[in-house]
Amino acid sequence: MPLEALAEILDPAPTPQPVTPTITSSSSRRRSAIGPRLGFVRAATFWEQVMGALGEQELAGELGEVAAMMLQELRYEEAKARAEQARNELHSNSGQ
Repeated sequence: MPLEALAEILDPAPTPQPVTPTITSSSSRRRSAIGPRLGFVRAATFWEQVMGALGEQELAGELGEVAAMMLQELRYEEAKARAEQARNELHSNSGQ
């Protein structure tokens, strides 16, 4: 083993700390928060159908209920965000 390689193993050079980018846009933050939950709803719907086809009606029902609750929550958050945006637009227009 070369001496330089052995020296690097025994006393490695300090590695620079990665710089994490800051995200300022609220829409990208919203997208990243919604994406995994929407993926869960799709997967739960798929597995609900699979479990129903296999005869596991109780498990299929539970998956369907959880997926429906998650979808309802996503729709509520979307409607709330739209309402806040409309309210902010009205406030900014009334101030002019």
